[in-house]
Amino acid sequence: MCGISGLYLKHGEIAERPLLEAMAATMEWRGPDAAGFHNDKHLGLAHRRLKIIDLSDEANQPMHAEADRYSIVFNGEIYNYRELRAELEARSINFQTNSDTEVLLKAYIEWGKIILTRLNGIFAFAVYDKHKQSLFIARDRFGIKPLFYSFDGERLAFASTVSAIMTVPWVTKEISNETVFSFLKFSHIPNPDSIIDSIKQVKPGHYISFRHGSFSEMEYWNSTELSKPQMNQDQDESTFIEQLEFSLMNSVKAQSVSDVPLGCFLSGGIDSSLISYYLAQTSDKPVKSFSIGYKEQEFDESAYARKVADSLGFQHFEYIVGPEDFFEFIPDIPKYFDQPLADPTLLPSLLLAKNSRSEVTVALSGDGGDELFFGYEYQQALYRLERMKDIPYSLRAPVCKLLQLMLHPFATNRLKLQQINKLLDILQFRNRAELFQYFIGTIGPINLDKINELLKHPISLKKPLYSELMDEISDLPWPAQIEQIFLKRFLPDTVLAKTDRTSMAFSLEARVPFLDNEMLKLSSSLPFNMKYKNGVKKYILRKLTELHFPHEIAYRKKQGFSIPMREWLRGDLKYLVQEHLGPEKLKNDPHLNEVCVSRIINEHMENHANHSHLIWSMISLQMWKQHYKL
Repeated sequence: MCGISGLYLKHGEIAERPLLEAMAATMEWRGPDAAGFHNDKHLGLAHRRLKIIDLSDEANQPMHAEADRYSIVFNGEIYNYRELRAELEARSINFQTNSDTEVLLKAYIEWGKIILTRLNGIFAFAVYDKHKQSLFIARDRFGIKPLFYSFDGERLAFASTVSAIMTVPWVTKEISNETVFSFLKFSHIPNPDSIIDSIKQVKPGHYISFRHGSFSEMEYWNSTELSKPQMNQDQDESTFIEQLEFSLMNSVKAQSVSDVPLGCFLSGGIDSSLISYYLAQTSDKPVKSFSIGYKEQEFDESAYARKVADSLGFQHFEYIVGPEDFFEFIPDIPKYFDQPLADPTLLPSLLLAKNSRSEVTVALSGDGGDELFFGYEYQQALYRLERMKDIPYSLRAPVCKLLQLMLHPFATNRLKLQQINKLLDILQFRNRAELFQYFIGTIGPINLDKINELLKHPISLKKPLYSELMDEISDLPWPAQIEQIFLKRFLPDTVLAKTDRTSMAFSLEARVPFLDNEMLKLSSSLPFNMKYKNGVKKYILRKLTELHFPHEIAYRKKQGFSIPMREWLRGDLKYLVQEHLGPEKLKNDPHLNEVCVSRIINEHMENHANHSHLIWSMISLQMWKQHYKL
């Protein structure tokens, strides 16, 4: 795991070494083991290395080939690099290292961009061809590894982080109201945008070709491939379970390749428990597992993680924590997160990564299981709302508005009323895009007009958020549309972004076996009733878990990685509200409306409503702006 960056400037401009060093310095924690640089007049590459495979200095980057014609900077792991290397060696291609970086470079030289369809791994990389003076940049299928760029029409800058690109003098650093609106709605910046208007994300499953100002971005893989009908969907349940076990074991085995200590995150939930089980089956070394427990029993699931670890004979590391243990990380959140991300669970994730790093350098994670196997409550809610989408808005909206007016005078519990109002808000959706966007992000269902009120300069949406994505998936069955919206939005923009930034903050590589190529193929072969059946989410994963763990592990209610943010903002974290969202702080802020923000805060502090996620989102935004002086 590493940090990469680079520049391709106009003819006559020089990619100066000090600027490359400055870009690399902004992400030192992503690669503390080595730094490398390469200049070729207008082209410059920079790399920070975290050594995982082939620990020798010969595997440092930028790496070169064919008399320095080709140069690569690479962040990630290629799990099938040994198979690719054997194929290349059969073509009389020689290797000087045992690294996957060299395999990737020489595979690209041999096969060109088609190699992207053959890679099984997590990656963001750039290859420069000195003879053609061309730059090729690519990102993995789901955007597991981050990759940003800025293109001004003539010059290109790219990096693993927004902050690295922000060091480039010609990159403008403006934040639009539209971007703030999206962030407040979703608690993340939807790809391909970033918090900075002039900086974009390379889309998951895409690559960029660049040469002398000529820029193009192309798709090489689309997750809708997973929703195409398969030939074997009439198989019996036991056959599907056998196939799932085979694929998941192979995925875990493939992603366990490492020349440094490897362990796993273990919550005691279905996904991490299965990953742990197959790691135990395939590892020839004692396994270390890591979990977080809470002093607040409502949020603590450490007993389940301990039970799984004990049954597998793991050396288990359990950390029982209170709010004071998280708060030390808060000042550094903008430093480690290249753009605002307001998922409150990033706090325990940071602590888990820090503690895990003291024992291992690589950890397997259960991310992706919910998205691929229909594991979220919001997915279930959307599934149940299918019939509502066929009722005309002109009929639904007046009824919902009337109910809201009728309920208000009789409400004795304002928190309950808020929940009812949110449901009635949802049922007033004008189109499918608006319905879906209610359920993406960590804030939860909230009326878009209420988000707009928080802006000092409200925006006028020219078209619904997600409308282009809705057009892309409109021909799919309703369950497949739900699956795709989570795979294309929530997974890369919140789940994977959080896992990458929190782990890399402490130079820890996190791997996600559920998103291995073989698992993706298996998931696409399953009929929907193997994922959601009779109200049971992740049906087939639970059936597989039953084979190896007690019933209480396989069928316990999903708890997630929750923290008591609602109470913390009224107590231990109240200082953050005052420090970042007070009227005086917002008086000259270009984005937030201090009057409306104050009303939201007062409602929360007086226990009239639970605005914890929205308040935390605004705090996260303001902390980030303050850190980068924007």
